[in-house]
Amino acid sequence: PTLVLVGDDLTHGPPMCFTAPWPTVIAARNTHLFVANAGWGGLMSTSLLSPRSFNLSLPHPHDYECKYVCILIGTNDLIAMCAKDDFVKSAYVLPAAGHCRMPEDWRDKCRPSVELYEKNLGKIVRDFLRGGAHVAVATVPLLGEDILEEDEKEVDQSQCSRSPYITG
Repeated sequence: PTLVLVGDDLTHGPPMCFTAPWPTVIAARNTHLFVANAGWGGLMSTSLLSPRSFNLSLPHPHDYECKYVCILIGTNDLIAMCAKDDFVKSAYVLPAAGHCRMPEDWRDKCRPSVELYEKNLGKIVRDFLRGGAHVAVATVPLLGEDILEEDEKEVDQSQCSRSPYITG
C-alpha cells in the first residue's frame, strides 16, 4: 500500500526547508508501506486544491493512487494571512526557482484567509476521499507560540473544538 504525504516545504524537507525530515522517519518506521513525498515549496491550500492552475506538476487530489494520505498544509497560508501585501508579493508571487507561486492578481483571485483555507481544506479532504484514500490531516506546526503556561494548568478540553475534517 502507498502513503502519500502532501504539503509544503515542511513536508518536502531538506534541502528545500531545513526541518526534520519527518517523511523519511515515517518511511523508515513503516517498511510495509511505500511512502511518497509530494511536498512542494511554497504550496498553499489553493495550489494543492488546483495544482494545474498554478503550473505545478502535481496531480489533483482525487488523481493520486494511494491507500493513505497525510495532508500537512497551511503554514504558507497562515504566513500570508498575517503578512503585509509587500511581503506576500515578494515571498509568494515574484518568481523563485522551485517554489509554488501565486498569480499577479492574487489579491482578487486567491487572497489567503481563514475562510478560504477552511473551504480549500474541506474540498481537498473530500477529493482524496473520493479517490478512495484514507485521510489524515496534520495540524499546522506552531510558529513560535509558547505552548506552556507559567502555572502549567491542564487544558480545558471543553474550550477545544473538534476538527470538522476528522473521518472515521
